[in-house]
Amino acid sequence: MTHQPEQLLPSVTIQCDAWNSETLAYIRTYMEELLVKDRDDYQILPVSLKQIIITDRYEETYQHIALEYGLKKPLVKEAEYVSAAKICHKQNASNPELTLLVHAGVFDGTNNPADEINHLFLQEIAEEMLPVELQNQHSYLPFGPVADTAKVFFTDFFEALYAQIRLSPEGRAETKPHIAVKNILAPFRRRIKWLHLKHQADLNWDDCVYGFYEATHQFLKHYVSIFQYKIEFGELKEFAAVIEQFEKGLWEQSTHIIKKEAYDLSFVTNTILEIAKLCFFELKESGEMKVADNPKKIFPDLIDTHDRIVGFVDILGFSQMIRNFDKEKDIKNLTELKEVVEEAIEEIQKQFKYGNHDLEFRLFSDCLSISLPYFDNDYDFTHAFSAVMLGLKTYQAKLLLKGYLVRGGITIGPYYSDYNMIFSGALVEAYEFEKNCNTRKIEEYSYRPPRILISPSIIEKLESTRVSYATFPFFENAILKDNDGEYFLNPVFSTAASREVYETILQQLEDSDDPAIQLLNEMNKSIIGSILPLVAPGMEPIMLAGINQILDERIGSLSNPKEIAKYEWTKELLKEMAIGFSGSKFLRHKINFKEVVRDWGETK
Repeated sequence: MTHQPEQLLPSVTIQCDAWNSETLAYIRTYMEELLVKDRDDYQILPVSLKQIIITDRYEETYQHIALEYGLKKPLVKEAEYVSAAKICHKQNASNPELTLLVHAGVFDGTNNPADEINHLFLQEIAEEMLPVELQNQHSYLPFGPVADTAKVFFTDFFEALYAQIRLSPEGRAETKPHIAVKNILAPFRRRIKWLHLKHQADLNWDDCVYGFYEATHQFLKHYVSIFQYKIEFGELKEFAAVIEQFEKGLWEQSTHIIKKEAYDLSFVTNTILEIAKLCFFELKESGEMKVADNPKKIFPDLIDTHDRIVGFVDILGFSQMIRNFDKEKDIKNLTELKEVVEEAIEEIQKQFKYGNHDLEFRLFSDCLSISLPYFDNDYDFTHAFSAVMLGLKTYQAKLLLKGYLVRGGITIGPYYSDYNMIFSGALVEAYEFEKNCNTRKIEEYSYRPPRILISPSIIEKLESTRVSYATFPFFENAILKDNDGEYFLNPVFSTAASREVYETILQQLEDSDDPAIQLLNEMNKSIIGSILPLVAPGMEPIMLAGINQILDERIGSLSNPKEIAKYEWTKELLKEMAIGFSGSKFLRHKINFKEVVRDWGETK
């Protein structure tokens, strides 16, 4: 590349209020000397570079440039990897025009600013080495054949590789990269998981395909920027094999480009297709894409929160049980409690032997957490909530039959867990329900009722869903409303009406031959089969009388008025249930689903 001596230097604008006049003068002198050296000594200063902007308002300034230049690529902004400098190409200009945008933080003294800036200049030089058909491709082609997108990808990869080679110090291959492999892998996996969640919510394939290409491009380009360092491919986890082949292909075909020999970019196409498979996408060479597997299973080890429905309950009086045990060493109560908790968990697992493999149980001390991820669409959210609701109802009912009361809450929000920890705002909120109960409403109780509250945000989402009521039979008499305005779970499976609903649904479930609906049907059959014995004809009065007798025995052993009040509250609930909730204290809340026809067609 030849540069004429009269080449004008680009203008330098500095926007950083925190810098005093002395610092501003130093930075300006530094940039002027660097630009002269790049032009005259290194000959890497792009002729079309018109201006350099150094700013502490980096994102805001980029938005202004992007609007003026017609740019669509966003800045890279991840927890592990953020953009610090960027060359912006003016789109569709008759004469090439570039702006270099530099974050003021580059001059904080921890790195050499020249490395970052010259890396970008070298990428521009590398573009002139490309064949004409690969030049000036600074936008994606996400809706055509994958091979077309591969050409766009390769231009960036080649430019980044060329800059790596020119700037590579001796011994680089023997040292670890300045950017950890996990810091380019984690953002990519997190972005892919987010894409799946978003697509399942809005079913927008254009956004999903574009997002996949964008995430894959950033992942591969960031890898190219460090791949000359010493890297263990195992750090790339499931992507290790495909990246190893990608690296080999990039080096070989870039060498052909530099030597002006025939080249083959099929390795990029194959890399994109293989990465799509690992991301649970089925991508065809034509560019068509669809989800290939259940995306809830993707990257289970990813350290990231995702939205879940989370339920939390604890057992009332557990602390006193421990104190009594420590004092009297009576193993009877501990043994009984252990057996009933194990029986309840076993019953929940039996209910969900079909589907819901992502349903997570956590027992710690007297506390139970049940959670399930969901996609933010009508069917999946309703399905996920019904699963968590059924699990908690089963747990509460089993303990109630032994005279134990529980309380807690169900809410939605971010969640992360592994074998050692749970990190979840939703779990904290569910716990706060258990702790504070009715503090958000009118003052109704001087004690904390033994109930599992349902977040108002869940009720609002359920009320706006469009699903068939017959598809989700488990809401029948499941949600109640207390005098203080709180929604809570009915702990007892009962009423002849419920049995009629369940039996009718079992007959309807035989009709469909759709594989997806068949799986749902199998799960519904399993759950209904476990519930029917609890709602057998004539069972309700016997069951309610039995529970009342157990509660009376508990009350007889208590002296604390607040503890007695909690059992009396439960007896009042059972009394209302016996008369079909026709009293004045508790109301049945039937979700007003906007019903759809059974073939998933138009809303009724």
